[in-house]
Amino acid sequence: EVVHVEHHAVANAVGAAIAQVSGEVDQVFSGVGRDVAVNEAEALARQRAADAGADPATLTVVEVEDLPLAYVPGDARRVRVRVVGDAGGS
Repeated sequence: EVVHVEHHAVANAVGAAIAQVSGEVDQVFSGVGRDVAVNEAEALARQRAADAGADPATLTVVEVEDLPLAYVPGDARRVRVRVVGDAGGS
């Protein structure tokens, strides 16, 4: 038995309308401390989200990953940052 709920035909449109825009950075930093690397990655992720159409006033950091790379010299670390925001930026 297939049950069709009311307004089932527009469910995808509703999901698309409330979806958020994201920006992500996954980069290796070397020769800088953790705070500098994370701050630079966050700034770049925010810019990417805004460039993709997110409203900069609504951006929120949802994920930060900082992995020191012992096999690379120079205090290297892989930093991954993801931010999301509501669509509608300029």
